[in-house]
Amino acid sequence: MFRTQLAVFTLLVAAGASAASANDQAHRVYHEGVEHLRRIVTHCHRVQAEIVRECTPVIRRLLRAGKYQEAREVATRCFKRIDETTERCTHAIDQLCRNVVERLEQLGANHLARDFRQLCRQAKRKVHQSADRAKAAIRELFG
Repeated sequence: MFRTQLAVFTLLVAAGASAASANDQAHRVYHEGVEHLRRIVTHCHRVQAEIVRECTPVIRRLLRAGKYQEAREVATRCFKRIDETTERCTHAIDQLCRNVVERLEQLGANHLARDFRQLCRQAKRKVHQSADRAKAAIRELFG
C-alpha cells in the first residue's frame, strides 16, 4: 500500500514539475520571441532611416540643380528600397511569429500564443508606419 501511494505521489510531483517546466519554458519562448521581434523592428526602422539619410542629399542636390526628373527617379529608387526593406522585415516577422506561436501552442500556452500573434500584428504595423514616414520625408523634399 505504501509503495503504491509513494508511486502515485512521485507521478503527481513529476507531472507537476513537468507542467511547471512547460510553463516556464513557454514564458521563456514568449520573452525570447518578444526580444527578437523588438530587434527586427528596431533594425527595420534603422534601415529605413538610413535610406532616407542617403537619398535626401542626392535629391536636394538634383532639385537645386533644376534636375527635377532625375530627382524623381532617385526618389522612386529610394521608395523601392524602402518597400523592399519593409517586405523583408514583414517576412521576418511572419516567420518568427509562426515559429514562436507554433512552439507556444505545442507547450499548451495558447494564451501566450494569442498575445504573441497580437504583438506580431503591432510590429508589422509599426514597420509599415515607419516606411510611410520615410517616404513622406522624401516626398517633402519636392514641396
